[in-house]
Amino acid sequence: MPFAYAVPSRTGGEEVQEPLPATGPYMFETYDPKEGLVLVRNPHFRECSPVAQPDGYPDRIVWRFGIEGGKAVDQVTEGDVDWVWSELGLSDLAPIMRQTPELVHSYTQTVTWYMSLGTTRPPFDDVLVRRALNFAVDRSRVVELFGGPEQARPTC
Repeated sequence: MPFAYAVPSRTGGEEVQEPLPATGPYMFETYDPKEGLVLVRNPHFRECSPVAQPDGYPDRIVWRFGIEGGKAVDQVTEGDVDWVWSELGLSDLAPIMRQTPELVHSYTQTVTWYMSLGTTRPPFDDVLVRRALNFAVDRSRVVELFGGPEQARPTC
């Protein structure tokens, strides 16, 4: 999903309480900002290519909000839900990876986390201090904190 969307001017800055218009293959059937949403095939969508809307795509998508990581994993292993969008910790992933590894399809997002330093004020106005901090960061530990190698990879 992109970072931003074009929306009608009536949406303002407050939380949207009604479905927004859509032109893609899906449209909102229902939306509750606390509970979740239901997407259904948009009857007005006209595919430009059969690849855009193949038969294998679902006719209805139910997305529930606020399900805790461990409970979401249980729902997947029990066959109640198909997918979890969550930054699950290793403690949540380890049991499912042992019991049903075929259900785990993780990917590393292209995201860079960084520290912003005030380089005009001490101590970070000194390039040697900034360099020391760079060397001091334990990138392996950072990966572990973000869920392990299934969820994160270190960069420079």
